[in-house]
Amino acid sequence: MKYPQKEFNSDLRKLIKNKEKVLTIFVKEYVKKKKPILMEEGLLLEAEFVIEGNDPFIPGYNSSISVGISESEGEPLDIHIIYIWECNCTFLGVPIGRWIPGSKITGELIDETVEEIEQELTLFLEELVSDCL
Repeated sequence: MKYPQKEFNSDLRKLIKNKEKVLTIFVKEYVKKKKPILMEEGLLLEAEFVIEGNDPFIPGYNSSISVGISESEGEPLDIHIIYIWECNCTFLGVPIGRWIPGSKITGELIDETVEEIEQELTLFLEELVSDCL
């Protein structure tokens, strides 16, 4: 869901931090559950929670979860990134690196539930494993 800068408030900040926390916990548990299954296929599963920036309401901040699969020899096969929150600055719809007069700051928060993300990751893993076999 997109949020214009005028909707940036403490409630939204709490919602962002809560989503980041919930999804980070989910991904750790998901990897713990799926890693042994993929190891039987000779694949390694890794996940990482990444935050760029310090303040969710400053352009350039984004938080995401990266889920990657590699062969047992270490050769990466694919990576799937799920963005939780992104704050950007745009001018006439084009992303820009810094604020200039007339530009807009917006944020986008993931709409999916944990269950929908689990389905998305499971589908991603199933497709990748079937391609490798």
